[in-house]
Amino acid sequence: MPDAPRGHLGPAGQLPQVRDAHYDAAYKLAPYQFWAIEHKNTAEQAEADKLLLGNAANATPNPTAAVKLLSQGQARSKYVRWSRAALNHALALEAQRLINAGDAAGALLALDKIDAPEHSDQTALLRARALLLTKDYDKALAQVLEAGKSGRKPVECTILATEIMLKNGKLDSALATMDSNILSKAEARTDPRTAPLWQMRAEILLGRVALDDALSSIRMAGQLAPDNPVYLRWEARVLTRMGNLPEVAKALRLRAALDPTSDLALADLAAALHAAAAKVSASDPRLAFKMLVQMRRVSRELTVLHSETPSGWELLCRCFLSLEKQDTGSAAFYRREAERACHELLEKLKGDRSKLPPDLSAVFGQ
Repeated sequence: MPDAPRGHLGPAGQLPQVRDAHYDAAYKLAPYQFWAIEHKNTAEQAEADKLLLGNAANATPNPTAAVKLLSQGQARSKYVRWSRAALNHALALEAQRLINAGDAAGALLALDKIDAPEHSDQTALLRARALLLTKDYDKALAQVLEAGKSGRKPVECTILATEIMLKNGKLDSALATMDSNILSKAEARTDPRTAPLWQMRAEILLGRVALDDALSSIRMAGQLAPDNPVYLRWEARVLTRMGNLPEVAKALRLRAALDPTSDLALADLAAALHAAAAKVSASDPRLAFKMLVQMRRVSRELTVLHSETPSGWELLCRCFLSLEKQDTGSAAFYRREAERACHELLEKLKGDRSKLPPDLSAVFGQ
């Protein structure tokens, strides 16, 4: 360790097991030494990498601490090597975190500190998302156009531009943009990245009651991203408007399979099965009974996985009331089960009968 403040320790200072500790001590003794500063910067970059990745399997990345750590290297000396790229990456992650938290001002401040001309398109997209939070739609769209100049992120730019136009109420422009830029091309039907565009297209068409086109669009999104339950929920919405309740239940069954512990997925499926059973009860009572049995299973799952959620007990109560009408031979049994479910529902409502749905209140009295 020549010229080092701890050179008097001799070769022992170079042993691997103690070298880092000696470097740390040397930095404290002589923080003006270039090699000591460089080692300090390298060590802090390694620590920042751990913060950005998470120190353990379940640890949450901490870009805020990483930015603070990496910013210290620049302040120590302008002549010593330090990683500008690592700081830029940490600032971008910090900006994304702040955007997700709804802090547009903090995100814009972090983005202003990024010095990465080679990644100007990604920085512009992040800036556009931050500006979208402030509802400054014109500036946000201008940033998307700036990002698009590189030509490296056409799908991402089109998705964000469409989101901005939808938020701004410019539905015609949004539809024209996604169709002309991406969806009119053959690869749009095979590229999974275009799935959000197909979903937004379906959303616009559903609002315009172009139901067949909306259905084909949302199903295209589902084909491109078959593991995304959101698209199945949108497919169910379109099918509901079309009045195709059995297909609604089918779509929501797939959604619940992809998101098995979601209370919303289970509740939507149970409600869809109930509606579908009511529709076919006169024409096909056996099918209606089968759907109600499926509804009972789904509602039971909901009450077990989310026992404090009132909707599960309400759906279970409605299921037993429908089974009472459908299977008259076991009507007494189903009525008792419905009363038990209603009792559980009241417990979740803290005994407040005024919160009971009016139709259930009428059935079970005051």
